[in-house]
Amino acid sequence: MLSPPKHSGVSPTYADKLIDVPNVDLTLTGNPTTDLKRVQKHIHDSIEKFQVRMKTTLDDLFDQMKKLESNLNRSIEFQSARIDELTSKVDPLTKQNEQLQKEVQQLKDRISLHDEQLNKQERFSRRNNIRIVGIPATEGENCVDIVEEMLTTKFDMNDAVVERAHRDGKGTPRSPHILIKLLSYRDKLDVLRSAKSALKDVKYFIVDDLTKQDLAEKKKWANQVKELYNKGIKLRFFAGKWRRSGQPHTFGESD
Repeated sequence: MLSPPKHSGVSPTYADKLIDVPNVDLTLTGNPTTDLKRVQKHIHDSIEKFQVRMKTTLDDLFDQMKKLESNLNRSIEFQSARIDELTSKVDPLTKQNEQLQKEVQQLKDRISLHDEQLNKQERFSRRNNIRIVGIPATEGENCVDIVEEMLTTKFDMNDAVVERAHRDGKGTPRSPHILIKLLSYRDKLDVLRSAKSALKDVKYFIVDDLTKQDLAEKKKWANQVKELYNKGIKLRFFAGKWRRSGQPHTFGESD
């Protein structure tokens, strides 16, 4: 009697389940023709059963694939709808954000312009001012007398008129500056031009009375100005800018 192969305790494979060959009594009768027909019939029946099972299995797999495809399509449609919904909400926000950024930039420009105008006004109010740095403060001193004596003895400017002079600032580590306002802008320029040579033998010096913004701009490029001076290029700080031959100087990587 013929029988399907055994798997010695191993779980049947998917193919074994698919074929599932039944036990069939194929005891030989001794008649070759009869035995051959029985074997042929058995093989034919087994093939038909296998084909039926194969078709059923493939049909099941196909149905499962269709269900998966349908579920996937529904999921894609749902996500697409969500994306469209989010896009419809994001687009107005994007436009609103762009408008806000534009308005913020406009406000920044207006503030910058306003600050520049205020700085110009403050610069003009200091137009005739200079500062003396390094003269020790003494009790009961008269700053106007100190300035007038300096202008006379150091600069030979007997006709220069001092509108006012007083100590300004906390004076750390030096004594507070003496802030001076001259009547004549021309006198101020003369003092600044000759201050280096006129005060070479004393421990104090004279500087322009700069606004806070202009002073920050001057200090910002101090190292580059020094390097240019060592190369023979002289710059002068005037009206809020470092200038060369009267024109604003643009500092670059090569400076």
